[in-house]
Amino acid sequence: MAIGAAQGAPLRACASDVDFPPYVFTSSSGFAGGAQDTGLAVNVLQRALRRAGREPAIVQRLPWRRCREMVAHGQIDIAIDVPTRELDEKRFLASDAYAEVHHVYFYSSRKYPDGAPLRAPPISAAIPCADYSAAAWTRSASIPRARMSAQRTSAAR
Repeated sequence: MAIGAAQGAPLRACASDVDFPPYVFTSSSGFAGGAQDTGLAVNVLQRALRRAGREPAIVQRLPWRRCREMVAHGQIDIAIDVPTRELDEKRFLASDAYAEVHHVYFYSSRKYPDGAPLRAPPISAAIPCADYSAAAWTRSASIPRARMSAQRTSAAR
Protein backbone atom coordinates (compact mmCIF):
# COMPACT_ATOMS: atom_id res chain seq x y z
CA MET A 1 0.00 0.00 0.00
CA ALA A 2 2.42 2.68 1.13
CA ILE A 3 6.17 2.59 1.16
CA GLY A 4 6.70 5.94 2.89
CA ALA A 5 4.70 5.23 6.05
CA ALA A 6 6.49 3.54 8.91
CA GLN A 7 4.65 0.44 10.12
CA GLY A 8 2.22 1.54 12.81
CA ALA A 9 2.40 5.26 11.98
CA PRO A 10 -0.75 6.78 10.47
CA LEU A 11 -0.80 6.73 6.69
CA ARG A 12 -0.58 10.17 5.07
CA ALA A 13 -3.14 10.55 2.29
CA CYS A 14 -4.20 13.36 0.01
CA ALA A 15 -7.16 14.10 -2.21
CA SER A 16 -7.99 17.01 -4.47
CA ASP A 17 -9.12 20.17 -2.70
CA VAL A 18 -12.10 20.34 -5.06
CA ASP A 19 -15.22 18.74 -3.55
CA PHE A 20 -16.49 15.82 -5.65
CA PRO A 21 -19.48 14.42 -3.74
CA PRO A 22 -20.17 11.66 -2.94
CA TYR A 23 -16.52 10.58 -3.31
CA VAL A 24 -14.64 13.35 -1.46
CA PHE A 25 -16.18 16.44 0.12
CA THR A 26 -16.09 18.54 3.25
CA SER A 27 -18.96 17.99 5.66
CA SER A 28 -19.87 20.55 8.31
CA SER A 29 -21.21 17.81 10.59
CA GLY A 30 -17.79 16.82 11.89
CA PHE A 31 -16.74 16.41 15.52
CA ALA A 32 -18.00 19.30 17.69
CA GLY A 33 -19.64 20.88 14.64
CA GLY A 34 -16.33 21.40 12.83
CA ALA A 35 -15.70 20.60 9.18
CA GLN A 36 -14.35 17.19 8.27
CA ASP A 37 -13.36 15.53 5.00
CA THR A 38 -15.56 12.58 4.18
CA GLY A 39 -17.01 10.64 1.28
CA LEU A 40 -16.80 7.25 -0.38
CA ALA A 41 -13.07 7.49 -1.22
CA VAL A 42 -12.19 8.47 2.36
CA ASN A 43 -14.43 5.73 3.79
CA VAL A 44 -12.95 3.02 1.53
CA LEU A 45 -9.42 4.00 2.56
CA GLN A 46 -10.22 4.09 6.28
CA ARG A 47 -12.05 0.75 6.15
CA ALA A 48 -9.15 -0.93 4.29
CA LEU A 49 -6.71 0.38 6.90
CA ARG A 50 -8.94 -0.79 9.75
CA ARG A 51 -9.11 -4.29 8.21
CA ALA A 52 -5.31 -4.30 7.92
CA GLY A 53 -5.02 -3.38 11.61
CA ARG A 54 -3.69 0.11 10.87
CA GLU A 55 -4.60 3.50 12.33
CA PRO A 56 -6.90 5.74 10.27
CA ALA A 57 -5.13 7.82 7.64
CA ILE A 58 -4.54 11.53 7.98
CA VAL A 59 -6.24 12.92 4.86
CA GLN A 60 -5.19 16.31 3.48
CA ARG A 61 -7.07 18.18 0.76
CA LEU A 62 -4.55 19.70 -1.65
CA PRO A 63 -4.47 21.06 -5.18
CA TRP A 64 -4.34 17.93 -7.37
CA ARG A 65 -0.91 18.62 -8.90
CA ARG A 66 0.64 19.19 -5.47
CA CYS A 67 -0.98 16.00 -4.12
CA ARG A 68 0.39 13.98 -7.05
CA GLU A 69 3.91 15.40 -6.71
CA MET A 70 3.99 14.90 -2.93
CA VAL A 71 3.12 11.23 -3.45
CA ALA A 72 5.81 10.95 -6.15
CA HIS A 73 8.42 12.37 -3.74
CA GLY A 74 7.35 10.29 -0.72
CA GLN A 75 6.01 13.25 1.29
CA ILE A 76 2.51 11.72 1.15
CA ASP A 77 1.92 7.96 1.12
CA ILE A 78 -1.21 7.63 -0.98
CA ALA A 79 -3.52 9.70 -3.18
CA ILE A 80 -7.23 8.91 -3.18
CA ASP A 81 -9.98 9.70 -5.67
CA VAL A 82 -7.54 9.75 -8.60
CA PRO A 83 -9.03 10.23 -12.08
CA THR A 84 -8.01 7.24 -14.22
CA ARG A 85 -6.77 9.46 -17.04
CA GLU A 86 -4.43 11.16 -14.56
CA LEU A 87 -2.77 7.90 -13.52
CA ASP A 88 0.88 7.63 -14.56
CA GLU A 89 1.52 3.88 -14.31
CA LYS A 90 5.29 4.41 -14.64
CA ARG A 91 5.41 6.45 -11.42
CA PHE A 92 2.60 5.01 -9.31
CA LEU A 93 0.99 1.74 -8.28
CA ALA A 94 -2.80 1.72 -8.32
CA SER A 95 -5.52 -0.34 -6.71
CA ASP A 96 -8.44 -1.68 -8.70
CA ALA A 97 -11.23 0.81 -9.24
CA TYR A 98 -14.01 0.67 -6.65
CA ALA A 99 -16.39 2.95 -8.57
CA GLU A 100 -17.11 4.34 -12.02
CA VAL A 101 -18.41 7.82 -12.72
CA HIS A 102 -20.84 8.42 -15.58
CA HIS A 103 -22.13 11.93 -16.21
CA VAL A 104 -25.74 12.02 -17.36
CA TYR A 105 -28.05 14.89 -18.27
CA PHE A 106 -31.79 15.05 -17.61
CA TYR A 107 -33.98 17.34 -19.66
CA SER A 108 -37.64 17.92 -20.50
CA SER A 109 -38.71 15.90 -23.55
CA ARG A 110 -41.60 18.36 -23.96
CA LYS A 111 -39.28 21.34 -24.18
CA TYR A 112 -36.61 19.52 -26.25
CA PRO A 113 -38.40 16.80 -28.29
CA ASP A 114 -35.33 16.33 -30.53
CA GLY A 115 -32.80 16.23 -27.71
CA ALA A 116 -31.24 18.78 -25.40
CA PRO A 117 -28.64 21.10 -26.92
CA LEU A 118 -25.42 21.00 -24.91
CA ARG A 119 -23.04 23.88 -25.52
CA ALA A 120 -19.53 24.45 -24.29
CA PRO A 121 -18.69 27.80 -22.75
CA PRO A 122 -16.47 30.07 -24.85
CA ILE A 123 -12.74 29.55 -24.39
CA SER A 124 -12.52 32.74 -22.32
CA ALA A 125 -15.06 31.27 -19.90
CA ALA A 126 -13.18 28.01 -19.33
CA ILE A 127 -13.82 26.59 -15.89
CA PRO A 128 -10.71 24.95 -14.40
CA CYS A 129 -11.49 22.14 -11.98
CA ALA A 130 -8.98 19.51 -10.82
CA ASP A 131 -6.88 19.78 -13.99
CA TYR A 132 -9.92 19.60 -16.29
CA SER A 133 -11.38 22.42 -18.32
CA ALA A 134 -14.78 22.91 -19.89
CA ALA A 135 -12.93 24.50 -22.82
CA ALA A 136 -11.94 20.99 -23.90
CA TRP A 137 -15.36 20.75 -25.58
CA THR A 138 -14.94 22.48 -28.90
CA ARG A 139 -18.35 22.22 -30.53
CA SER A 140 -22.02 22.17 -29.71
CA ALA A 141 -23.46 18.75 -29.16
CA SER A 142 -26.97 17.45 -28.99
CA ILE A 143 -28.09 14.23 -27.38
CA PRO A 144 -30.78 12.71 -29.61
CA ARG A 145 -33.90 11.60 -27.78
CA ALA A 146 -33.65 8.06 -29.20
CA ARG A 147 -30.14 7.70 -27.80
CA MET A 148 -31.30 8.91 -24.38
CA SER A 149 -34.15 6.38 -24.43
CA ALA A 150 -31.75 3.56 -25.32
CA GLN A 151 -29.42 4.56 -22.49
CA ARG A 152 -32.32 4.73 -20.06
CA THR A 153 -33.48 1.23 -21.12
CA SER A 154 -30.01 -0.32 -20.76
CA ALA A 155 -29.50 1.37 -17.38
CA ALA A 156 -32.74 -0.11 -16.07
CA ARG A 157 -31.58 -3.69 -16.71
